Amino acid sequence: MGTLSRHIGDDTIISYLVTLSVRTLGYKCMQDIVGQIGRDEELLQWFKHELVTSNQVDISPVRPLKIEMEIVTDLMRMENAEKMARILTDSSIGIITDSKEKKISEIVKAIDEKTLERARRIYSERMNSVLVVLSTPMPYELADAQLKQLSDNFDPNDPAQALAGAFIPAFPKIYSQDTMRRTSLNAVLAAVEICLGRIKTGKLPDELPVGLPKDLFSGEDFEYEKNDDGFVLRCRGKDSDVYRFKFKIKQ
Repeated sequence: MGTLSRHIGDDTIISYLVTLSVRTLGYKCMQDIVGQIGRDEELLQWFKHELVTSNQVDISPVRPLKIEMEIVTDLMRMENAEKMARILTDSSIGIITDSKEKKISEIVKAIDEKTLERARRIYSERMNSVLVVLSTPMPYELADAQLKQLSDNFDPNDPAQALAGAFIPAFPKIYSQDTMRRTSLNAVLAAVEICLGRIKTGKLPDELPVGLPKDLFSGEDFEYEKNDDGFVLRCRGKDSDVYRFKFKIKQ
């Protein structure tokens, strides 16, 4: 799955998001794998090594967002006015109707060079601020709050702001998906260490051992809970089943 995701790449936002989904799905499958090999120390050690070494080439939203900036700023020019209007009305991917054609015509007529220049500046400033946030290590909650601020607050009555805002990606969602991908890997690595400890002691620990990979949503250790057929690692402060990693250990 990791090899497949590397072939998909991160040249565009879409390919980057698909890569995130493939990797996250791979880690979901690995939860079952850990349970199946939970009593085999040699296989667990090999599996841990593969997990660590196969993720040395990481992915980041920074590169596709830089490429997105180049595409959008080039699009925001008078010679591309009709193309831009069609993208904004989605007529290029739907059934073209008279009402859509009228809307496209209205957008083209409303666009002028001064508006486009302001829109390019506003868009570039927001995107560069986002790239700073994504490139700066900080707690998830802080980064999420800053990205939400940068994704919103466009004046719909200002044509330049409205145009810039129309091309701003959903940064908080992208960041959340990337954090889930990295947290999923950490959960699998933590589970491997728990299983290795179980082999040495003959039982699962009553409390989470220290020094394991973290829940990246909180920056703290995962919440740990034993159950009848294994254990659960849970992201702190998250109630959804999406944020719980269940490991059924084969007896």
